[in-house]
Amino acid sequence: MKIILALMAATLIGNAIYAQGAITGNIPDWPNGSGEVALVMMGPPVLLGTFDEQGRLEIPLPPDFLAQARKEIEEANAAGSGGWEASLPILGDRYSCPGGALEVTGGDQPISGFPAMGSFDLLSMEKEERYGYLMAASSRDFAEGMEPYNFKPGYFLEWHFVEEPASVKGSCSSDAYAMNAEELYTATMEYDLDFIKGWNIVKYEILEVFTDREGNSYPMKEKYTALGEMPADVQFIFMPD
Repeated sequence: MKIILALMAATLIGNAIYAQGAITGNIPDWPNGSGEVALVMMGPPVLLGTFDEQGRLEIPLPPDFLAQARKEIEEANAAGSGGWEASLPILGDRYSCPGGALEVTGGDQPISGFPAMGSFDLLSMEKEERYGYLMAASSRDFAEGMEPYNFKPGYFLEWHFVEEPASVKGSCSSDAYAMNAEELYTATMEYDLDFIKGWNIVKYEILEVFTDREGNSYPMKEKYTALGEMPADVQFIFMPD
């Protein structure tokens, strides 16, 4: 069930490494000992990787990720799941929006990955202790602002797996109201995604924000891009609980 749950859903500078095999790096001045990188949603934590006493981080990127997910889903569905059946997300459903026309190729295939909304969880299963969040992002200002309604320009990274090349191109726009239900702005989402077979780095970026008269800020221009490598300016931001 651990992959099914993942599907439903300090600063590290200069030494973050991405490959098809693993994400590795070091959390400077890490004080909390060794532990696990996880996703915490419904049920027990979904363990993704580890970090040691020096903050050295490793998150494997298994080449059979979707095959593992299919097996777990089949086993869960065979055992019964309270009247509903789990399934893998579909790429064309994952990247879609009203108010525009997208050009999608390979959109009928499954896609999955991590983390959800850019945030890993750091914890110790041995100590039964949770330390906080870890985000691969452009800045601490951006990472700490990823909550209503304090958004700032910047980006975070996620890792997604597909079994065949695919692409999503285009943009969508729609009108949105601020929380005061009086101020109106146009929200735009752009897609520039070229997926290769296997693991892909996906950058979610807020390019512009709208700020209402009360000082609340909202994503106004957003963009998804598939990258060939980690950006030179990426930081892994640790945010304690």
